[in-house]
Amino acid sequence: MKLSELFTILNTRILNLNKITKTIISTNLNINDIFKFYEERLGSRIAGFYDIYYFFGDDLRLKKKD
Repeated sequence: MKLSELFTILNTRILNLNKITKTIISTNLNINDIFKFYEERLGSRIAGFYDIYYFFGDDLRLKKKD
């Protein structure tokens, strides 16, 4: 996906205030890294319009199956 497409998706969902549009963004980047790797206008939309939750724990994909 191109950055312009991601921006358009997020911006459209933010501006769609009359409808509930749920969006989940999953990333290993913290908010500082998002601003480092992406354009400021994309980072500011994520930081300004979305609640940020941090989840900690072992990566289950790396655990061997018993």
